[in-house]
Amino acid sequence: MSSRRSVFATLLLAGILAGCASDDELSVDPPSEPLPDPVAAPSTPESAPVTSLVILSTTNLQDVDGSGTSTQLPFAAYLYAHPHPAPKWERGTFEFELFSASAAQQQGVPTAEPLATWSWDADQASSARSENLVGPFYTFLIDFDQRNISLAGVRGFQFLVRFTPEAGGAPVRSALKTVWCE
Repeated sequence: MSSRRSVFATLLLAGILAGCASDDELSVDPPSEPLPDPVAAPSTPESAPVTSLVILSTTNLQDVDGSGTSTQLPFAAYLYAHPHPAPKWERGTFEFELFSASAAQQQGVPTAEPLATWSWDADQASSARSENLVGPFYTFLIDFDQRNISLAGVRGFQFLVRFTPEAGGAPVRSALKTVWCE
């Protein structure tokens, strides 16, 4: 059986090497068949209510301002309306809630009061809009130095973000995330 594997490996390697071409063998001719028409990216109707909030952030604090200390947490907020696959923008408010790393939880939500909160009204959130290949999102920065929150001796913390639509509807919250300070 090992001789079969040896023969197979030799044939596979020979096939791979035979498929390699030098620069002078590459063709620069256009494809003989026309390229397919572009496909429109999925979009979410403006009227679709937001049903979930996804937060992307680093797992450690960053030194975004170049001060030499890592006291900032940049994060991106994506709003989704099930069953649509693309994120969307919607006017509303965002609230960031900071919890100790050991905050007791019930169904993924801390039962303790937040240690601190940051809020962005609908106008501030609108000015935080951005877009990338994934789609529309919001960018925010938490800076502990601006609030004089000392992180000395703190190993980490947890946070969640809530979005409340301006036009009414149910608020949505992100999953609880953990960030390490050390």
